[in-house]
This record gives sequence, C-alpha cells and structure tokens, in this order.
Amino acid sequence: MEIRDIKSHLSILTVLSSYNLKPNRNSMLKCPFHKDKDPSLKIYTHTNTFNCFGCGVNGDTIEFIQLKEKCTKHKAIEKAKSLANPLHNINHMPMEKQEDKDLLPRIAVLSKIAQDSKASFKRTAKAKHYIRSRKLDPDKMEVGYIGTDFGRTWNKQLKESGLQLGILKESRQNTVVPKFKNCVLFFTKNEKGQIIDIYGRSINPGAEGKHFYLSGKHQGIYPCYPHAKTTRIILTEAIIDCATLEQREAALTYRQPSVALAVLEMLPYFQHKKGERV
Repeated sequence: MEIRDIKSHLSILTVLSSYNLKPNRNSMLKCPFHKDKDPSLKIYTHTNTFNCFGCGVNGDTIEFIQLKEKCTKHKAIEKAKSLANPLHNINHMPMEKQEDKDLLPRIAVLSKIAQDSKASFKRTAKAKHYIRSRKLDPDKMEVGYIGTDFGRTWNKQLKESGLQLGILKESRQNTVVPKFKNCVLFFTKNEKGQIIDIYGRSINPGAEGKHFYLSGKHQGIYPCYPHAKTTRIILTEAIIDCATLEQREAALTYRQPSVALAVLEMLPYFQHKKGERV
C-alpha cells in the first residue's frame, strides 16, 4: 500500500479512535501533544488533517501517528497501514507453526489477567447487567471485567508485563493504571485452548473509546480453536455476535465437530489452510 493510498483510505477519525480520542461537535479536542485545558486541536475530516492553535503542531494521519507514538516515519506508516487495512497485521502463518517458547510468557500473564478479571466479573453487578443487556447469559460465558483498581496489587514484574501487553498504562501521575478500565473482557484462544489474546468492551456510557485491544497483532480465535474434523466455519463480524449465536438455541445444534464458530477477522487464517473447506 502506497503512502497516497494510505492517506486516501485512512480517516483521521479512525486514527483518533485508535488512541481513544474523539473530537467534540465543533471538531475540536484537547491536544495530546501539550498540556491543554480547553480543546485547541482542530480536526479537518474533509482533508484528514489536524492543526493545534495552541502549540502549532499540524499534519496528516501519518504525522499524527508519528507524533503520538514518538516514532520514525517508517513505523508510523506501518501503523497507518494496519489502521487503513485491519487485515494488514494479522498473522497469515498457520498457528500451529508459531513457536510455543515465544508464547509462554504471554500466556502466563494472560492467564493471570483472566483469573483476576473473571473473579472481578463475578462480583461486579454492572458488568453482569451489561452482558444481560446484550441478551447473553453471563453464567454460560467465559468473560472477565476490569475495574479501576485492576492490577494495583500486582508485583513489579507483572505490572511491567501488563504495560508491555497493553492491558495497563502509565498515568500522568506516573502510576500504573488499567488501560481497559470499566471493560468486560472476551478471550481468544490458540489451538491448545490457551488464552492468547483479549478484546475489551467498555461498559461506561461516557467513555471516549468503546473497543480495546492488546498491543501488537491480533491472535487466537473466539470462542475456541476449531476441532480437527471441522469442515464448516460460521464467521461473524464481531465477538459479541459470535457469543450471541453460540447461545441461541438454534445455534446449539451446530456445536458438533464438523461445524465451528469464529470471528470474521480470522478469515485470512482459514483461507491460508489450503485444501480445507471454509
């Protein structure tokens, strides 16, 4: 994808959303590049550019990413590609060929996150209420919840791992706080049934961002890896859609080895498996 293609396909609003930023009705927001009490950054959606009347920074989508990430232009372009085409960063290598030794540290930390968040979900009424509001039965789901205190009692090593994964972030007060604050969590799994990635959905009506993802490439399949005898994959657009279909009585008849449920963004992986019916 050429730079001109990125600029023509990538909306400035998509870039802002990836950082949980949202302009107000006047297309203004508080500038993330300097201490801004009142919104001074103007967003121009018709040109996909920005300009701050406070500190003077301006540019296009790639320059915004470069400033926000404090990275090289090359890295900013790569991130822009992934935002312009969500399938750009999906690993097309068959999952069974990934090195287990490289995944173990990630799996260990994700297991701790799952353990703590599942316990949090069970004792948080508003999290259960959100799941029920989506016509889902929380007692039939593997789901977690992250509140404002998540990770506070973790040791230094766990907190550093959480920062690296992107489940935690550093606040302006230089403390470690949840990035997925007030989010219900859905877990994707690898072929061994291990949790390998997390999707977070904010249940806070006033939140600027609703969808949260860990750093890096998306991994795993929701709700689970297909059975070896699977010949038919039912793809859904989103994880909540998949969970809804799974719980519908009509879908229960499909829970047999030859049929599996999965989320649409995993399509490149299934397409990669030549000779198998999808």
